[in-house]
Amino acid sequence: MTDFMGQPNVSMKMAFAHFGKTEPTIRKALNFAKTEANQTDSTQHDPQVNDQSDAA
Repeated sequence: MTDFMGQPNVSMKMAFAHFGKTEPTIRKALNFAKTEANQTDSTQHDPQVNDQSDAA
């Protein structure tokens, strides 16, 4: 979803047509994708998260 919306000149109307979903569904999916991406980025940069495999 974020890859599609990150393309130049892509609109929400284009996303509705491309994915065949309604506006609320597209907005929820986009928010979900952004949240997941932010959580992934923050855990990759957190040394405590990355060092847990060495704790055992």
